[in-house]
Amino acid sequence: MTALNEYLPAMRRMSLDDARKLMRHGVALRSITTVCPAPTRVALDGNDLYRPDPLVQSAWVMPVCAVDPRRSDAIETVDPLGIVSLGPVIDLVAFHPAAPNRWALRLGLATVLGAIEPQCCSPDPVPVRRDITAWLRGECRGIVLLTRDATEARRVLSQIETIEAEDRQHVDELAALLAAPLQMRSRVIARTPPRAAA
Repeated sequence: MTALNEYLPAMRRMSLDDARKLMRHGVALRSITTVCPAPTRVALDGNDLYRPDPLVQSAWVMPVCAVDPRRSDAIETVDPLGIVSLGPVIDLVAFHPAAPNRWALRLGLATVLGAIEPQCCSPDPVPVRRDITAWLRGECRGIVLLTRDATEARRVLSQIETIEAEDRQHVDELAALLAAPLQMRSRVIARTPPRAAA
C-alpha cells in the first residue's frame, strides 16, 4: 500500500515531545502506543480525502485497520485492540485534536475506525464516538464512523447490540440514522459519566 509507505517515515520520526502534544489533548499514552498517530503535514483534496503536502497544515495521521480487508464495515472480533493496532491496514486517516469531528481519509476506503467484541451473550454497550480524538481518549474502545454514507453507517451500527452514544443529542442522531429506512436491532443509550469516588 503506497499510502502506508507515506505514513511509515512520519511514524518513525515520532518523538516523545510529539506524544506529549497529543497527551495535552487528553489522549492516553496507551492509545498513542496502540495506534501510533504521527505528526505530518497534509492538504485536503475536497472534504473527504487528503494528500501529503509539506507546505500546508499540520495534522496527525494513523492507519485504519480492518477486521476483514474485503469488508471495510466488518467490526466484530475476539481481539478488538489487536485488530486496531496490528490488523490489515486499509487506509490512513488524518485528523487534528483542535478540529473536532473533522478528518480526512487518504484513499477513501475506510468505513469505520475501531473494532468491537462479538455481539452475543449480552455484550457491554459499545461506545460510538463522533470524533477520532474522543476515541483516542477512550483508549481506542468502540468505533468512529468514517463514512458519510448513511447506508454504510447503518450497516456498521446494525452490528452493535447496544450503542453507547456520547450524549442525548448523539442518541437522537444515531437513532434517527438507524430508524430509516428499516428498523434495526440496535439499541442506543447515552454515555453515563463516571461516578466520582466517595
